[in-house]
Amino acid sequence: MAYRVINENESTRELLVKCASELLREKGSAFTIREVCAKAGVSVGTFYTYYKNKNELILERLNRRDRFMIEELKNAPTEPEARMIAIAASYIDYSLERGVVSVRDVYHSMLLNGVTTVNDRETYLYRELADTIAAGVACGAFIPELDQQQFADTVLCALRGVNYNWCYYSGEGFDPKERACHAVSLLVSAIRKR
Repeated sequence: MAYRVINENESTRELLVKCASELLREKGSAFTIREVCAKAGVSVGTFYTYYKNKNELILERLNRRDRFMIEELKNAPTEPEARMIAIAASYIDYSLERGVVSVRDVYHSMLLNGVTTVNDRETYLYRELADTIAAGVACGAFIPELDQQQFADTVLCALRGVNYNWCYYSGEGFDPKERACHAVSLLVSAIRKR
């Protein structure tokens, strides 16, 4: 195997994710760790320095979404209803930046590989939703009898549904950001304290 000299601007971790993403597009989730390493020009041992298995490598993409959203929401409104809309927009912005094919590949890979190691309630997206809902209840903007976890789960399902539909229609004639913000706005209107 010819080993690659890693560019100073490209870490080994980045290289592995990039090569896995390319293989995911080419072969779907049927690629192997050895193929990722061969494409990256690194040893299998190097792979295991960074990742326990292929699923962990795939989950790295979700961690990237969290980092993207943290950055994007730094200057988002703090008023609960407006923040819920900003969270929806940020979630979709990440997908739009990656492109419909890339997002579809992630869904496909997760479904085929049975990736169930993701506990939604441990993600930044979920925590941000839950914290915003709790803040809305605390400040009197949202109804106090609200089951906050269930509502956060519902919003997350709505966002995933919009993202999935965008992938299903290959992005054609579909504005996922507008639909996601509209869906969250409708959901929030149901819990708004009157």
